[in-house]
Amino acid sequence: MLTEGWDANTVTHIVGLRLGLRIPYRKQGVPAHYYPDFIAVLATGLTLLIEIKGRYADDADLKARAAQRWVAAVNRCGEHGSWRYLVIAEPPKLMLELDQLRGSTREAKGLVLG
Repeated sequence: MLTEGWDANTVTHIVGLRLGLRIPYRKQGVPAHYYPDFIAVLATGLTLLIEIKGRYADDADLKARAAQRWVAAVNRCGEHGSWRYLVIAEPPKLMLELDQLRGSTREAKGLVLG
């Protein structure tokens, strides 16, 4: 289970998506939508769009750029707190990545933020 062992000092809640948040992008000029895997809210108040990537498909970069643009727009708006886009290439290291974002001194590698 993805949330096994999560600490309330790190993550206040996490939501699996497909609940309506879709990020538009274009694939070869055709409109498409990207659905991030999860949204997590850290105890620090930072909200993360999390994408778990075991392998990269042809459109992974397009989706990542769309998510980064979406996060930048939400942050510019300033009405929904601070957001970041996080790609996890090694799911077992997810907690280390989240701890790093909340200011932990533990080392985390493989973090891609937007």
